[in-house]
Amino acid sequence: MLGALVLLAQCCKGAESDSAVSKNGRFKVEAIALVPGSHGPSPFRYRWSERRPGGGYGEISSFEVTYASTAHFHMRLFVSPTGNGFLVQSSIATSDLIFYTPSGEKLYTVDSVVTGSERVVSADGATLELTDLKDLGPAKPAAVWKLFLPLGRGTGGAAELLKPPKPAELEPHVSKLDDDDPRVREKAVDAIVAMGSAAGEAIEKEIGRAGSAEARGRMMHILKKIQLKTRGHAHPHRNLLLLAAALSHPDEAIAAVARERLRAVLPREATPDAAWVESHLDRLRWDDERQAYR
Repeated sequence: MLGALVLLAQCCKGAESDSAVSKNGRFKVEAIALVPGSHGPSPFRYRWSERRPGGGYGEISSFEVTYASTAHFHMRLFVSPTGNGFLVQSSIATSDLIFYTPSGEKLYTVDSVVTGSERVVSADGATLELTDLKDLGPAKPAAVWKLFLPLGRGTGGAAELLKPPKPAELEPHVSKLDDDDPRVREKAVDAIVAMGSAAGEAIEKEIGRAGSAEARGRMMHILKKIQLKTRGHAHPHRNLLLLAAALSHPDEAIAAVARERLRAVLPREATPDAAWVESHLDRLRWDDERQAYR
């Protein structure tokens, strides 16, 4: 079923499997009930897939979560159109709202919220509006707030994330990753992760040069931590789906940065808007030397 919103089950039936697809049709998540009909504990496998060029979807990753609650079961899924993950709204999870990356890391959680309605309020499926009914009284109106799925967070400022990163000086830190002292190694990892997406590109190259499976695994662990910092995106400053989605961000400062970045990285003949990006994305290739797409 297409759409950003899917009702997985009615409470009387217990846990059931279902799936949701991003508004642009590029990304799909399946919530597979491993014990169908369970009223708790309820184990689920989340399977993340991406659309193949020739049609259909190919699985990219999966992870399992067990919900221990025996409360009446309901769940909704909202898939980000930029591929950084999906939001789960559930009555039985430890948090009422959880945004997972495709591999299962938690990017965003909200506790103690009672949502009366959830609806996508942007045409691209990027912005989600929720009405919080918690502690609603006769003289207290319902609180309405928004989530921006491509950043896996509320709609607060994130303009810096979209700007080109400053060059990262990794070598002093990379050399300490093999230090005998675990405290030195930990500080080196923290310093690299703090550099964000600038370090991400350098770490990807280090993975390619790694001489052992252990070294590659260590670098992959660091890269995963960097991508949590950059909201599930490997290169946010040149991620065309993210930049195009940010054009509809409620914060005009973020939308302005996105417009500027699209003009900088797209080919000269391109129209820097979401429609052009969507229709040309699969044919564009990044040129490291020019720092632009061709």
